[in-house]
Amino acid sequence: MEMYRRAFAANPSDARLLYEWDQLKKRTRMVSPEERLRFLELHRDLVALRDDLTVEYVTLLNQLGKWQTALDHLGSRRFSPWEGGEGLVSTQYVFAHRALGQAALMAREPAQALQHFAAARKYPENLGEGKHLLTLERDLDYYSGLAAQQLNDQELAESYWKAASAPLPRAGLHSYFRAQALRVLEREEEAHQLFEELRAVAQEQMETEPGIDYFATSLPNLLLFKDDPGRRNRLDALLLMAQAEHGLGNAQKATDLLEELVLEDPNTTAPPEMLRWLKSEVKPAIGHSEGV
Repeated sequence: MEMYRRAFAANPSDARLLYEWDQLKKRTRMVSPEERLRFLELHRDLVALRDDLTVEYVTLLNQLGKWQTALDHLGSRRFSPWEGGEGLVSTQYVFAHRALGQAALMAREPAQALQHFAAARKYPENLGEGKHLLTLERDLDYYSGLAAQQLNDQELAESYWKAASAPLPRAGLHSYFRAQALRVLEREEEAHQLFEELRAVAQEQMETEPGIDYFATSLPNLLLFKDDPGRRNRLDALLLMAQAEHGLGNAQKATDLLEELVLEDPNTTAPPEMLRWLKSEVKPAIGHSEGV
């Protein structure tokens, strides 16, 4: 950290130094997201010189709840693909629209929520990357069902929930939304089994030493500084465990796990988003087939 401070002081016009220093701050967890964002905002001219640095800036905006500002920055730039950056730009684009859609649901503005969830499914050309054919969108399907139900369009809501309830290739983050869709479609036994499976997968992942697939498309966490795959594996497993516990009715345990994750890794986006959603009062009306 001291060497980067001195290097940047010696050459404050080097955008790559700024990017690497910010990545080190992110890895060491010695600097809060708020501090990182403030420092990058002091050097917006350098941020604008690099796609990877811009994505980090946008990620921090998303993490700190500045979702529309994040979209504004994403929309004002033409991104080019780079090695190790596959999917990073589109992930932040989807995150911002999903978060704005969730906020609209909480504010009982379902039409606006549906607009954001629909936008999250279509990547603008300026992002420089298309949507992979195997991209999972069970979360967007489930949330869209909630928005349609708020609009009193039960037929549309059911169509979204049926899409969300479709089988997945393997258990993972989207299993939570699939199971919630099954539950609202009154397929409780299937939903419960899926949450149990998710908990078992999370437990197994925590007990497994991760390996590195060097044939993967990219390894963004390892491109610059050495990361701890074991620690990352455990944190990912804890997020799955929190989802499973919530689905199984252990809301407080789920909240505790998510709060633990936020404390252990303040430079993250998924746990705070899930925590914010679980604390919301947005719930589907189950028993819709009988007019409830």
